[in-house]
Order: sequence, then structure tokens, then C-alpha cells
Amino acid sequence: MKIHLLLTFVAMALGILPSTAEDTRDEKGRRYFAAYLANCPADQIRCVWHLGGYGAGMVMEIDLKDSTVFTDTKVVNWADQNTGTRKLSRYQIITLKEIMDKMPASTAPDLSLKCVSISFQHEGKVEIRRYFRSNLPRDIQRIYDIGGDYIDFKNPGAGPPATQPAEKGRAELQPPIPTSKDAPRQQR
Repeated sequence: MKIHLLLTFVAMALGILPSTAEDTRDEKGRRYFAAYLANCPADQIRCVWHLGGYGAGMVMEIDLKDSTVFTDTKVVNWADQNTGTRKLSRYQIITLKEIMDKMPASTAPDLSLKCVSISFQHEGKVEIRRYFRSNLPRDIQRIYDIGGDYIDFKNPGAGPPATQPAEKGRAELQPPIPTSKDAPRQQR
């Protein structure tokens, strides 16, 4: 018993085990990304979806004033990967502003690993909308198309029960891949 307590204490001191539930990467990630979305400035669109846990997020930040998009894979208190900034065209900015004017209502309840969160300012107030990745509205898909960031539609989690497709076998989902035997032979 004493050895177990000693090993637990040493592991906590070295940072191998969290000292409390709040110290977990997921809890830090929840707080970090909640603050990131809530502090969205005017003329900006912030998008986040999570990779396997709340501690890692795919971030896309669109600056409508500077016509740029910043993308990042953010692991809270650890690393930033695949960071990049790109310029957007005038037409892309106009399209994004049109989408913001008619932004669809949230379809996901609170923060979930199965959803994408988007924040923006409307009439001087920050609004955060959440959508299940398994059933994104077209306007939200368009934001990702214009921003050029990756979003995982194939493995979004369960999503809302009403939108889940029926289970199908692999053969029903993909057409057969033609082989050289199936191709007609060319005459010489």
C-alpha cells in the first residue's frame, strides 16, 4: 500500500498522472477552446472541431478584414502543427459575409466531440454555433471549402439519431474497382 502511494505521488510530481480531474488535457482543452471561441473579435470567424479528445482541436480562423485564413492543429499545452496562413480573394470574402448574414441555427447541443463549433460577431455580440459533423448544413461546409481547412466527415461519431444512415456493407458503399481483366483489350 505504501509503495502504491509513493509511486502515485512520484507520478503526479513528474506530470505523468494528473493531480486532479481538472488537470487532465481534456479539461484544459475544454477551457482553452471555450475561451478561444468566446473571445472572437469583430470581422473574424473562428471554427474548431476536436480530434479524439477536447485537448486537441483543428482550428480555422478567418479574418474578413485582412482577407486571410489561418489554420492550425492545436494540442493544448503541447504543440501546434500544420500551421499556415493563406490569402483569400475578394469574392471569397464577399461570400463569407453573405453566409454570416444567414448563419443557420445550431443543430448540436453543447460542446461535443461529434460537432464543429463556429464563433463570429453579430450586432456586436459573439455568437457560438455548433453543428454535428455527420450532418453539416451546406453553408458551414461552404465556409470550410472557402477556408481550405480539413474537416473529418467520415468519422464524426454517432451524430444525432435521426440523421444516421442505415448500416450498409462495404460492398454496398463503394463501387467495385475495375481491374486490368475488366478493361477491353486494345487491338494492335
